[in-house]
Amino acid sequence: MEEKRYQAIIEKIWPRLKRKHLYPEIPIPKVGEVPPRDREGEEKGEAVGLEIPALSISDADRWVLAAQIFHDHELLASCREAYEAGLKCAKAEQRGDVECECLNGIGHVLEKQGSRGEALESYEEALQVADRSRDFRGKAITLNGIATLHLNEGRTTEALRVQHEALAAAERLQDPRWKARTLNNIGLTQTSLASFGEAREAYDEAMAINDQLGDLRAKSTNLLNLAILLEAEGRVDEALARREEVLALADQTGDLQKKAMALGAIGLLLKSQGKREDALEYYRRSLMVCDEAEVPGVQVRTLVNLALLLYQEGRRAESLECCDEALGILEEYEDPGLEGRILDLRGNILRREGRSAEAIESVRRSMTIFQKIGDERKECDALTSLALAYHDAGRRAQALKTVSRARALAELLEDPYLLRHAAQVHALIERGL
Repeated sequence: MEEKRYQAIIEKIWPRLKRKHLYPEIPIPKVGEVPPRDREGEEKGEAVGLEIPALSISDADRWVLAAQIFHDHELLASCREAYEAGLKCAKAEQRGDVECECLNGIGHVLEKQGSRGEALESYEEALQVADRSRDFRGKAITLNGIATLHLNEGRTTEALRVQHEALAAAERLQDPRWKARTLNNIGLTQTSLASFGEAREAYDEAMAINDQLGDLRAKSTNLLNLAILLEAEGRVDEALARREEVLALADQTGDLQKKAMALGAIGLLLKSQGKREDALEYYRRSLMVCDEAEVPGVQVRTLVNLALLLYQEGRRAESLECCDEALGILEEYEDPGLEGRILDLRGNILRREGRSAEAIESVRRSMTIFQKIGDERKECDALTSLALAYHDAGRRAQALKTVSRARALAELLEDPYLLRHAAQVHALIERGL
């Protein structure tokens, strides 16, 4: 039964979730039949939900808690279903704050699934609910979600504008935690705009708040992002020191997810410095922690970085194994954008191995994903990969037609890197190299 499957998942991950969200007073929830009640307490029909022993909790709250559990385990479809059920209950209970939380959760899941247009619609509805119910916390969360969506779409200036709106909402809420989180997001955006001074100011203010609160997990996030800024400024030793500080904090707090992320980030930094053997060691250490912590999202990303490094080292068979392992994990956990990237990389490896037919199939699958989720930049990259695969397979006419599509898309996107890359591939095919 579906309830038994959900119950098994919950019992497996509840201890980690309880540590993460600091719910020591809540026993393991039980999935089962939960009768929704009207305002007078009369039972009306039946609905599947969560039974939280020894704790008074509404139906809407049950579903939100279930959604958090499924999200923590990266079961996106189940997470969305739980939020949608919670949304219905929140409307019936006339609880605008929970309604806003559910709409935000749905938006976040839709974005991760690649449905960015639908995600924006859900966020905009959440914003209306937050304004109507004067839910400043919900408004701050929603605006941060919208800003992230803009950032992922390449609309950096718009993202920064929305983040400052979120900061104003957090200040009005007088919630230092959300102020710190928003400042941290502003720091990331300013870094991407190469506004390093403004980014540093945002990080310093966020760090001061987290130090005052004693929030070591939030401080770890600050340090990881600050390391990105330091690396962009060319201050590699300081960037490495900040990531090592995160490792120490992760050991102190028992946060295995942050530990895995920090190890992977150190590996990435060492790779950029040409220290490939050291990078390999850190990636492998990260994967060992991922196995212990059961964090598939971090595990897949680390496998991708390891696959890229092995590919550059000429160890294509091992690189291909990493890709296949990552794709195997993604059969259970949804992340279409990441799946598309892996399939594109896998296609390039197969092409180098002389397995053109398999390469074409892999890259075509990646291109279909990017078209579906509307990621035109990645679609353009996939088109150039596909053109090369056709070329290696002796299908010159198809290769030229495909690379011409890539150039046209790059021109439409006005992306100089994509234009240059497509032009280089076009010239290579023309010369028959």
